[in-house]
Amino acid sequence: MVTRCWRQFPHTGFECLIGENDDVIDLLQKGRAQVGLIEAREDYPTDIDATRLLIQNWMGVYVAATYPLASQTNLQWEQLHTWRELCLNTYLESNANVTRGPAWSVPNYLLLLSMAVQ
Repeated sequence: MVTRCWRQFPHTGFECLIGENDDVIDLLQKGRAQVGLIEAREDYPTDIDATRLLIQNWMGVYVAATYPLASQTNLQWEQLHTWRELCLNTYLESNANVTRGPAWSVPNYLLLLSMAVQ
């Protein structure tokens, strides 16, 4: 897809920014980004137009084969709150990402991955 765009619009710049939720909204509001993809929200700022993608997204829990959770079957959502959560957070202050148990948060995927493999 990117190659087709480059061929069709050779003089157009492209920058891919990675942000989470409020960071994406902030980039749009400041004019730094023209398009943003985030998880669906109940409401959006009045200066942001939003539409939902016509796909369904599934969430998963991934652990190493040697991790204690790997041996459990029929894991319930409530059981996860007793384990440490590694989560993405925004650079902007927000109370939207409140965890229900022990948590470590970072603002980007590379740091999160680094923490997960430690």
